[in-house]
Amino acid sequence: MNDLATAKRRLDAAYAAVENLPRYASVAAVDEAERNFDSALVEYENAKREDRHYATPRGGLKSEPIYRADRQKETSFIRDVFNSKSDARAMDRLLANDREVMESGVVIVGKQLVPASEIRDVTTGGGAAGFLPPAWMAELAYRYPRWGRPFADAVNNSVQLPDYGLLLSIPKVTGGVTVDMQTPEGNVVSETDIASQSLTVPVVTIAGQNDLTIQALERTLPTMDQIVFQDLLGSYDERLDSQMLAGTGSNGQHLGIRGVQNVETVTWTASTPTQVALLPQIYKGAALIASDYKRGIADLLVIHPRRSAWLAAGTTTSFPLFQLGQLFHAVGQQAQGFTAPGPLGFVEVRDGNVGVNYGASTNCDEIYLVVSRELFLMEGALRMRVHEQTLGGNLITRLQVFAFSAFASNREPHAICVISGTGLASPSF
Repeated sequence: MNDLATAKRRLDAAYAAVENLPRYASVAAVDEAERNFDSALVEYENAKREDRHYATPRGGLKSEPIYRADRQKETSFIRDVFNSKSDARAMDRLLANDREVMESGVVIVGKQLVPASEIRDVTTGGGAAGFLPPAWMAELAYRYPRWGRPFADAVNNSVQLPDYGLLLSIPKVTGGVTVDMQTPEGNVVSETDIASQSLTVPVVTIAGQNDLTIQALERTLPTMDQIVFQDLLGSYDERLDSQMLAGTGSNGQHLGIRGVQNVETVTWTASTPTQVALLPQIYKGAALIASDYKRGIADLLVIHPRRSAWLAAGTTTSFPLFQLGQLFHAVGQQAQGFTAPGPLGFVEVRDGNVGVNYGASTNCDEIYLVVSRELFLMEGALRMRVHEQTLGGNLITRLQVFAFSAFASNREPHAICVISGTGLASPSF
């Protein structure tokens, strides 16, 4: 029998090891940390099943989770959410699942499973109640094509979303102190007061809904838990990611990195662009960040998959003076037709949410270089609600999924470089 307390300690230690990986950890180190976490999570779930009982409706006991992926016919999460207003047993199961998730499970935050003990959610006057989906739902694959959230998962996710408030105030230093030599002895010491201001970041609600007939909810197998929730989750991920890239910061949107004022910029104008000509533009952006940011260098290269594939297709007879890594007189590495992760010295984030309709001809994409630790995404747990009355006369129920998030993109504009121009028009292969 597995000891639950021991398994919990191992899970906490494995999670901490993943969280504390250095930014430039090797692939082998990351893989090992993730394998250890997965193993600890499985051990912990097994220990839970052996150690504790779960409440079933009206006081029964069982030694398995309330909702399971392989038991959708017997206990469907969305079906219970739908029936909860009129079926006390369904409500009991949902409340038991919420307790199960919060006390000992994991919560879905974006596409990640995060220990529930670390999650807090913003609420408005206590009126934003919603049920927590079972953690296994985050593992569902999307049936409808979605770009996902590569950029959202690559930035700084270390700061939690506060419990309350619709506007977050973050201090920002705008003018520093000075130090200087004291000469002669006894003379006045250099003194300049620090200058700061408050950076206001809105808490954004990203939500989606889908109307389903009673027949679809109660007479389908696989149940609508899998069909509806997976696509709502996929759409949420895609929308959050695109907002972080190109949101306007107004009308309820996040302020995306391309909308931040005073960022570094590189404009590449070329009527016949080549892969070789693009590389210096990327390095120019890296140099601008290093010169003006002063506290480090860019670590993420955010690029549309079509641009990555175009770069991988390039050939040349000229070679740089200093080769990258172990390369010598080689044009670069590839990974299944795309540029390999890190061939330019950055962590490459291939993100299809990068726009491809920029420029006067509306056919250009953009490339972004960023210092990831300066971009803070604070995200709450994903939740679900059901509305029966809206279209009740037609036996139609409305399912909603929502989550709160805040994105501090403009704390340090010099940590962002936007590369744009006619050279990034639709590539020709």
